Amino acid sequence: MYLKPPNARPLREVLEAIAHADLILLGPGSLYTSVLPNLLVPGVADALRRAPAPVVHVVNVMTQPGETDGYRASDHVRAVVDHAGPVVSAAVVNTQMPRNELLLARYRAEGAIPVEPDLDRIRLMGVQPFGFPLISEAELVRHDPARLAEAVLEVLDRLAGVRHRVGRVSVINP
Repeated sequence: MYLKPPNARPLREVLEAIAHADLILLGPGSLYTSVLPNLLVPGVADALRRAPAPVVHVVNVMTQPGETDGYRASDHVRAVVDHAGPVVSAAVVNTQMPRNELLLARYRAEGAIPVEPDLDRIRLMGVQPFGFPLISEAELVRHDPARLAEAVLEVLDRLAGVRHRVGRVSVINP
């Protein structure tokens, strides 16, 4: 994986948002086409390592054909570490298996399967795993937005030990 152009620079606002964040979320999204490219921009991974806020990787609920074939949750976290260094302090992982067999059959036909929640392997990597039932099976198997929001707030509570009221949320795409 590489960055083109290799001399891309992050916006000053991106680095400032990282420095002042209460919590930094990586994902959910396509690992190699959405999450990792942002971390390859020079200075972003360094800013994440210096940030006072915890950096939490939200692991995808399904593998992506041709991109994360056979990946377990720990493989997603490992890919971030391999490309950006030790920036992740915690990982949010879905522990709920989809029940809709017709939907699962459609995913399997495309080469996608649920991501295995191997929390112990993540813990061995020095990253704190948090497992939650997070999926919605309406038309696709995806993160349920309300469940994910609740999980992220719980992780923030557990990492900080106190209830935080987040005053500002920034979505950053360097």
